[in-house]
Amino acid sequence: MPKFLEWCDEAAVVHRNQESAELPDWETAVRRMAESGRLSKVNHPSADQRAGRLDFIRKKAAPNGGGLDMQLSREARLVAGLTLLTVPTIMYGGITLLGILTKGTAGLAPGGLTLDDTQWALFRAGHAHAGVWVVLSLVIQVLLDAATLPAGLKWLARISAPVAAVGIAGGFFGIAFVQAFRWLLYFGAASLAVAVVLTGIGLVRRPSGNP
Repeated sequence: MPKFLEWCDEAAVVHRNQESAELPDWETAVRRMAESGRLSKVNHPSADQRAGRLDFIRKKAAPNGGGLDMQLSREARLVAGLTLLTVPTIMYGGITLLGILTKGTAGLAPGGLTLDDTQWALFRAGHAHAGVWVVLSLVIQVLLDAATLPAGLKWLARISAPVAAVGIAGGFFGIAFVQAFRWLLYFGAASLAVAVVLTGIGLVRRPSGNP
């Protein structure tokens, strides 16, 4: 299979002799692979493949006999963890907007800050986009683990996703006071496009039937 090296990001082989021509069941095949299997060369190895781990088979039965045991790569855990640490800033923004809307009767109202209708709309847009794009960024981290892309492009997509959330939200907030912040908004939109296009291409390139 000449395209095997390019299509797969994880591969292993095992040689075993048996008297019967009957194929082993799934559990037996997994056990044999763990006992005597070896990694096979691929052009775009995953984190587990590079680390030399044989426990790359994703579809393992859950303790209750159903579902899948989802395993995130180290890269996905790192970026997702850092992204989650930004959620309190979004929460603070929501409390601040609530304070402005209720004129201080609820939430946190910044002293002396008044917004006209346009600024209020931009603030609401910035807060809404921050929440939506952070969630999308977390989803992209999971999807990239299943995408077939070179390591460098995977990292570009991983980083572009949370950067897009910061750029788009920050651009909306900034434009409320300084029009030059529109470039931050454009940068965030471009970063989002990079993240979703690369992730989409990587998912389409992954051959069907791969775990």
